[in-house]
Amino acid sequence: MPCLTNNNSDLNWDPNDFMPLIQEKSFAEWLVKPSPEKVLKRARQVTYEQINTLEEMRKSNPNVKFEDLNQNGKKKKLREVLLRYEDGYEYLDVFLPLIKAEAEHDKKIKESQV
Repeated sequence: MPCLTNNNSDLNWDPNDFMPLIQEKSFAEWLVKPSPEKVLKRARQVTYEQINTLEEMRKSNPNVKFEDLNQNGKKKKLREVLLRYEDGYEYLDVFLPLIKAEAEHDKKIKESQV
C-alpha cells in the first residue's frame, strides 16, 4: 500500500468519511432503500433448497429462470432409507433411485472437472 504510506497532499481524502455498506445484516439504507411492507408481503418465498437447485441448474444452462425450477422439480423425490424392508421390491424401490442419483452426480462432477 505505497499510496497510503506516501504523505501526498494531492489525495485529499479522509478515511473517516467512509461508511460501511452493510449495517445490521443488510445493505445500508443510503445505498439500497428498504422495500415497503406491501411489496414484502407479495414477495416470493424462496427456500435454501430451491436456491441450491437453481444454482446447480445454472451450471449447465446459465439462462435458467426461477420459473423453470418447478418444471424440472417434477423429478421423483428420493425416499429415505429404512432399517427394515417388507420385501426385495421395496428395497429396490428405495435404493435404485439413490444409486442412479449418485451416478448422475458423479458424472456431472467429472464433466465439470474436464
